[in-house]
Parts: sequence; structure tokens; C-alpha cells
Amino acid sequence: FQPKDLYVPLILVAVVFLAVLIFPPLGALAGILAPVPLIFVYLQRGQTVGLILIALVFGVLLAL
Repeated sequence: FQPKDLYVPLILVAVVFLAVLIFPPLGALAGILAPVPLIFVYLQRGQTVGLILIALVFGVLLAL
């Protein structure tokens, strides 16, 4: 594990946060996409774990 692997997810979170500040209705979209940085981290650590997490996120979204 290297700290530089976390740059992309942190940048994505910052961009989404700034977009929500500028255009508040994007808050709903940000709420749906909140697990995306976590998924990127797990994809970097292992494809199987990442794919399982993606399936779980979509399953939860479909259940809503």
C-alpha cells in the first residue's frame, strides 16, 4: 500500500464536493456516488474484491 494510490479517489471526492457547493441539486448525485472512491481503492487492491463491492453498491441502489 502506497499513499500515492489514494490521490485519485481524494481528487474525485474534492471535485464532487466543489460541484455540490456550486450546484446544490448535484447533492443527490453525490450521495449516490459516495462509495466510488472506496471502490477505486479496492480495485487497486484486488479486482475480485472491487467487483464484489460494485455488485453490492448496485444491489443496494436497486433495492431503494
